[in-house]
Amino acid sequence: MQITFENITIQAMPPKGKCKPKNALTHPKDIIRGVSGTVLPGQFLAIIGASGAGKTTLLNYLSGREISQNLDKHGDIRVNG
Repeated sequence: MQITFENITIQAMPPKGKCKPKNALTHPKDIIRGVSGTVLPGQFLAIIGASGAGKTTLLNYLSGREISQNLDKHGDIRVNG
């Protein structure tokens, strides 16, 4: 199975409503910006990075797992073309 992902962008959005925490975001913050890649059959893919770099967020998005409702997600994911 070939998996191709292009221009994956995930942003944390500021909270909505009047009651916002004191340290809440005031504008969208990029968690993942413009990530692309292809994994071919028989290949092993290692995703490495520092703590908080967005590795789990990327894998959750690629697998179709529902992640936080407070995230804005964009990008193309194709399986076998």
